Amino acid sequence: MSDLFDLATQAREVAETAKDAMGHSLVADKTTETLARTILEEAKRLLPQDRIVNSLTLPPEDAGWVSIRSAMQAVAKALTSKNLAAAKARNVRRSGTKWS
Repeated sequence: MSDLFDLATQAREVAETAKDAMGHSLVADKTTETLARTILEEAKRLLPQDRIVNSLTLPPEDAGWVSIRSAMQAVAKALTSKNLAAAKARNVRRSGTKWS
C-alpha cells in the first residue's frame, strides 16, 4: 500500500471519529487532535502543490471536532485523488495504454 493510501485511510478514520464525537463535545480530545495535526503536516509534505491542503490550518489550541472533520475530509479527498492519479500513471507505464 502506498503512503498516500495509508494516510488517506487514517484521515477518513479521524473524520469519522470527529463526526461521531461532535454531538457529545465541541472540543476534540488531545490524542485525536494531535493525530489530526500529524496527518495534516504529512499531507502538506506529500502534496506541496495542493492549494487546498496547504491552506488548511487547525486552531493552535483546543481544535473543535468540526474543524478536525473538515480538515481530515479535505486531506482524504486530496490524497485519494493523488493516489488514483499515481496508480493510473503506473498502469499506463506497464500496459502502454491509458485508462478511460
